[in-house]
Amino acid sequence: MANTTLRFKDMTFEKVENYDPENAAADKNGIVSYWVAKTPDGEQVVTGENKKKCIAAARAYVHEVNEATETVEASEVVEEQAVEQQVTEQSEAVEEETQEVVFEEEKAEATEAKTSETAAEESVEEPEINMWLMGYIPKKKQPAILMLRKDDEGYWCRIGNGYIVDAGKGEYDDVIHEAKWKEFLKSLRSVIKAA
Repeated sequence: MANTTLRFKDMTFEKVENYDPENAAADKNGIVSYWVAKTPDGEQVVTGENKKKCIAAARAYVHEVNEATETVEASEVVEEQAVEQQVTEQSEAVEEETQEVVFEEEKAEATEAKTSETAAEESVEEPEINMWLMGYIPKKKQPAILMLRKDDEGYWCRIGNGYIVDAGKGEYDDVIHEAKWKEFLKSLRSVIKAA
């Protein structure tokens, strides 16, 4: 907040003389004179018949303005405190709502996990085949594929329909998983008909 206190010593006083012969306050030459007090901005705020009365009026004006400024500043401080209190109360309410939302999200995640487990069980029963990827698989290996998909971990393939994956050393598998497509195609070469 800027300091808006008006100080008496910043006021300026000046004598104003006007020609008005018909005015009862005019001297014998028709000149009416009075004193004016101005703020530092040059705004004329009070007048007086003589300098002494003008100074007294200026002191009263400065006092009134400063009291009003203090009152306004005090009300602004009270207003700011009320706003801060309101913000604090709102943030507490938001925090409580956030906790409720997090709890609801955790419940939703648990439900989703159960649903995804059920879906995973169903996916074992119902194979998923990415037809776009299937177009890049050699025709003679396509009948062996029950499931073919790509995810963040790479390429996955489940082999069936009378075929197996020769893992070497007399071991056989029914799943191929490789991070890179070229490696996946190399592993697909080891698919053979089951005996």
